[in-house]
Amino acid sequence: MGKFGVNPNVFSRNQVVRLLSTCARLSKPNFGQPSHETHPHLLCVDDVTPRISKSELRSRRDRLATLVRAHGKTSRPLYLPY
Repeated sequence: MGKFGVNPNVFSRNQVVRLLSTCARLSKPNFGQPSHETHPHLLCVDDVTPRISKSELRSRRDRLATLVRAHGKTSRPLYLPY
């Protein structure tokens, strides 16, 4: 038996390398951000994250941009209200 428990007389080195790289690629989990289609028990139709809709996220982002613009280029720290 050769390295990785593969008989070197049966497979060429290139075949073993291809087989092992394919196995490694297939064994990696493919996790992405959940969506309503994949996790309807967690997210509503218009949610970006649980209980935060696209429109609420947009308004938060706009409010943050307004605060940053209003703060200007001062050296004071920017405190954001919760």
